[in-house]
Amino acid sequence: MKPCTKLTYVVALLIAVTGSIASEAQLVNSSQPIEMEADSTGADATTGKVTFTNISIRQGPLSIKADHAESSTLGFDDSTWIFRGNVALNAPASTLQASRMTLRFANKQIQQATLTGAPLQYTDNLDNGTRVVAQKAEVKFARNAISTVELEGTPIELSRAATPDSTRTEGKANSISYDAASSTLQLTGNAELGEGVNRITGNQITYNLATRQVLAAANEQGEGKVHITINPTSDNTSSAQDLPDTLPVETGDNPGSQDSVEPTGNE
Repeated sequence: MKPCTKLTYVVALLIAVTGSIASEAQLVNSSQPIEMEADSTGADATTGKVTFTNISIRQGPLSIKADHAESSTLGFDDSTWIFRGNVALNAPASTLQASRMTLRFANKQIQQATLTGAPLQYTDNLDNGTRVVAQKAEVKFARNAISTVELEGTPIELSRAATPDSTRTEGKANSISYDAASSTLQLTGNAELGEGVNRITGNQITYNLATRQVLAAANEQGEGKVHITINPTSDNTSSAQDLPDTLPVETGDNPGSQDSVEPTGNE
């Protein structure tokens, strides 16, 4: 099987949205000072909880803003921070907007980030026009590096604008998960990946970043065919030659087996 290069842009979309979250871990790992501003703040002497209104946290070019925030303690050693209302994470190359964000720290390192929104939106401020829209994102860290990512939406929408070197890339699914240990990206529920006019759809699509192989599957009942559309090359689309010769498909009747679906072109 030839490696599938078409999906690498979609993988990049997921890594990009988590990159904005991961950059917040630098708030406690950089030598630059952390600055906080708020319209008002309060502290509970009994519980140690600290609250803020219209808070802004900045360290170098990174910032977090929200209408309200509360923390189990003032600092980032071992604490939980909850931000609510017009939450914005800003970095030089990206912006992430949410309605709520929870950051959990241990030993001055971020352990978990959970974001929700209606919708949650990630925008790349650079020229490639990367955009991700979801309802929830949960990122877990191990040794200060991303270990797993879970995205939820109805559906999640990912897109990357066309560039001089590539066509528009899109992805959709009801949930998307990324696992660093196994180097896999999994799209589940009405999953769809496409570059230009070429498409792969199925109930579940799994992409292995290490082997660069795609596994598409029907649902648990074996219903819902995997569908592949490859259109002839035009001035505005990439050649289909980089798609795999065969696509392994896991069937619902025998989950351990794999069939090969031959991509066919549309005349």
